[in-house]
Amino acid sequence: MKKQEQLTQVHGYILIKDIHIATKKLFDENPEVALEAQNSMIIWLKEFLANKYLDDLTKAVSLSFVYRGLKKLDSNNIYVKTVLYFMSKNANEYLNVADFFQIDDKTN
Repeated sequence: MKKQEQLTQVHGYILIKDIHIATKKLFDENPEVALEAQNSMIIWLKEFLANKYLDDLTKAVSLSFVYRGLKKLDSNNIYVKTVLYFMSKNANEYLNVADFFQIDDKTN
């Protein structure tokens, strides 16, 4: 059972790496390549979100990094817009990393 958990965690890390790599392909001059990258990213994002062995902070940091990176890119790119839309609808709870940190303002 522990090995399965570890393999699933590793798979989650591989997915986020693949998502980062596919980002470049969203700008490929061949629309078929860009569309394939978009569709792959959405599938991988779904798998990443469904990974029950990754903690919420890992998901938040990874997804927030991807989302913010995409937002800085060409906003007129339909493939980028589609991925951003998917993320805003399906991963919104993870996109504000600051929500995962609580600051205890008690003085000692």
